[in-house]
Amino acid sequence: MKKEDSISPPRIALRFLDWYCPSSLHEGIEGDLIEQFETDLKATSVSIANRRFILNVLKFFRPGIILRNQLPKNLFLTAMLRNYFKIAFRSLWRAKAHSSINIFGLALGIACCVLIAFFVHDELTFDTFHTKADRIYRVYARENWGAKQEFFYTFTPFPMGPTLKENLPEVEHQVRINNVATQVKVGEDQFNETVVIGGQDFFSVFDFNIVAGEKMSALSGQSNLVLSERMAKKYFGDGDPINKTISLLLGEKFEDFTVKAVVERIPTNSSIQFDMLIDVILV
Repeated sequence: MKKEDSISPPRIALRFLDWYCPSSLHEGIEGDLIEQFETDLKATSVSIANRRFILNVLKFFRPGIILRNQLPKNLFLTAMLRNYFKIAFRSLWRAKAHSSINIFGLALGIACCVLIAFFVHDELTFDTFHTKADRIYRVYARENWGAKQEFFYTFTPFPMGPTLKENLPEVEHQVRINNVATQVKVGEDQFNETVVIGGQDFFSVFDFNIVAGEKMSALSGQSNLVLSERMAKKYFGDGDPINKTISLLLGEKFEDFTVKAVVERIPTNSSIQFDMLIDVILV
């Protein structure tokens, strides 16, 4: 037996050839490479023949061969679409002014449609984040002074809430909301703020997220106060505002209130907006 008959080419090179070479070409290419390997083996040493065989396998390697084996059959369609995009870009580039006007108009139209969609969504979802939204009603007043003298108001007499609850069994809770512009004193600093009077049942009806403090006991006392995150940051920075004291000018003198809860930022699609909320009975 001759020396070259018992020596085979490097297996790693043969496996690499099997991996990338198409089956239709594999047999012929492999035969030619092995034949060249045997020729080199007769003329040189085994190590040199192995290196030459590996080098010849690498010479046959082309990225296009791998892509031809792995790309889907609709490669022609992909190339055609790419060509269409190139043609479209060149056409736009030749008529820059006309193309710019058309693209700007299209972009403006899309932007307007998106803004209108956001506006409509905001209107349709107004106050719907409350879990009891389908059971919450706002009382309004109507004044009829004759022909063309009929007026509707959302401002109602302050005693109306308790009166409705006492006389209508369907009314589970009543909340009277009033905005009061006043002065706020925190330490030695004073601020002009708007305070919302909500009543003890406020959080039983409306779902505003509490990020600090207890929700149901936040307005359990007339000296309790609820702040928004923005106002808590303004008055107390990064410190804990719970059980801190804030003075409000109600009437002719300042009265002390204790912060019992902090609410998350109120959604913009809420008809009730507040930074400071208290429970004060004004009858």
